[in-house]
Amino acid sequence: MAVTSGPQAPFVPVVVTATGVDRNGAPVNPIPHFALGTPVYVVCRVRGVLPGQSHRLTIRWYAQGQLAWVPGAYTSATVAHDGPFAFSVTYLSAGAGMVRLYWDEPIGDSNEQPSDHCLAQAIAFTGSLDRRWGGSHTGSTLRLSGARRARTGRPVRGQKP
Repeated sequence: MAVTSGPQAPFVPVVVTATGVDRNGAPVNPIPHFALGTPVYVVCRVRGVLPGQSHRLTIRWYAQGQLAWVPGAYTSATVAHDGPFAFSVTYLSAGAGMVRLYWDEPIGDSNEQPSDHCLAQAIAFTGSLDRRWGGSHTGSTLRLSGARRARTGRPVRGQKP
């Protein structure tokens, strides 16, 4: 998985793409390639949140190098504790994808520069027609279904806040 760390990486030191998330918030089957029509999970670990603090973790999903303007492709979670967070979307056709995670990005900030001071991590992945990944859809334009937040600022089951 191609991961690029940004200036805020100390707060989000780990990020992977996976086919799922277990009940403790850990990634299931971390891989960089996904079958079309299956959810792509981005799982990250947040560190350095002090008691009583609240931060904003923003995620942006990209398709073919462009910001994907579908419901949920630009979303955020309030972070009040260290721990795992996961977000997901579903690819509907083949192509390159990328996610950028931002730490305490101001609401409405649209800075797309790789040097953005709020960037924590960026991770690249692909949606594949390869049957090894279970894909059977044809097409050449990457589309995303509505993204959904798999985790919010609440503790993962079994984890103390």
